[in-house]
Amino acid sequence: MKKVKTRLLIMMFGVIIISFLIFGGAYFYLSNNFIKRQAGNTFVNMASVVATEVNAEVVGDYTLFKEGTDNLLHDMDDTISDEKIASIANPESYFNLKYAKDYKVGFITGNDYIIDNIHYQVDLENNKQDNYLHEIAIYKFSNLLVSNTDTTSYLFYRYRDVVLYFDAVNFFTPLMKTTVEMPTSRYYIMEANANILLYEGSDITNRKIYSVLTQDTNFNYKMQNVTNDLDEKKSGYGMFDIDGVSSFLIYSPVFDDALDKPLYIGYMLKYTDAAENSEYKASVDYLKYTLIVIFVAILIILSVTLYVAARRYTKREQDFNLSKLSQFYIKPYACKINKHGDIISQNK
Repeated sequence: MKKVKTRLLIMMFGVIIISFLIFGGAYFYLSNNFIKRQAGNTFVNMASVVATEVNAEVVGDYTLFKEGTDNLLHDMDDTISDEKIASIANPESYFNLKYAKDYKVGFITGNDYIIDNIHYQVDLENNKQDNYLHEIAIYKFSNLLVSNTDTTSYLFYRYRDVVLYFDAVNFFTPLMKTTVEMPTSRYYIMEANANILLYEGSDITNRKIYSVLTQDTNFNYKMQNVTNDLDEKKSGYGMFDIDGVSSFLIYSPVFDDALDKPLYIGYMLKYTDAAENSEYKASVDYLKYTLIVIFVAILIILSVTLYVAARRYTKREQDFNLSKLSQFYIKPYACKINKHGDIISQNK
């Protein structure tokens, strides 16, 4: 009986240890994947909040810009010429934008931009994508116009051959940095074709977003997922190596109601920096504790089940042994012999 109990104890503890190892491995695997997914979704939601704020400010100002443009062109007899432009001493006074600051006004005639009363021709050879024709756009005069050396990235509003422009970095930086408590990160703005228009801390423009990402073995697959989201005007994220560090690439569309193809705001943040975000920590802690409780509950149920099964087995083993005693030792005799030693009867 002792041998049976010993074998049962060894088997029970073996099953528990194996189960613990399996559940522990599953916990670390699931928690790692769920945590990264939870982090990505958390920062996508935060980026969407920023996108909503950016959209509200830009589209709101664009509406005011259109009203001011109608009034300006009315006073110019709906004619754009050097003479009519000269007749307006301060065209900026026609605009009372709520959010944009230090803006200037220019005019368009054919393929010419009139900036500060100087005509510049559009460099059509290097601007085949025509993004400068959009109602809301970001670009540099040095990339758009022949012989213009202004390398400032401007946010442009365009309506009825009037453009209003202002420094894009000065406008976007406060919005991108203070609207939500985003961890240490770099913000960027790109087109739907992944072409970078603005990149915090660098003069990178007119390059694809993947040019700043480390291309590993799964790069094409991960980038295809990003491209699919951009084509479908969706927010999302991807996990990439940036400068050799595992990082999130977060993106969310803006101006999707005002443009045929929206622009995208986004953030690049290292996974290690992401882990310091309070909202992320709270969601991760909740997930960890939930998984731990589930696994502990499963182990307890398994242990109790094994214990009950072992008790039932030992009880059956004990009953079987008692029945053997009753069968072989309790009966009065097994056979009857005569005085000569011959068996004359026996138990069945």
